[in-house]
Amino acid sequence: MNNLLPTINIIIPTLNSAKTLGDCLKSIAVQDYPKDKIEVIVADAGSTDGTLDIVNKFSVSNLQHSHSPQQPEDR
Repeated sequence: MNNLLPTINIIIPTLNSAKTLGDCLKSIAVQDYPKDKIEVIVADAGSTDGTLDIVNKFSVSNLQHSHSPQQPEDR
């Protein structure tokens, strides 16, 4: 039956999301969907609040981390 189910990709953009990211990742982990069919990608924009420590506690397939967040240009 697992072969009939598609792989799903969940992309979570973050910046200093330590207060909420753990709950988000926990909610994904408890889903009734085959774990081998879920890919979690966290795209972090340079968090400094422990967000990456939380990511490392979970089975995140891919972590994209930028050390220096880009500042919006003045218009």
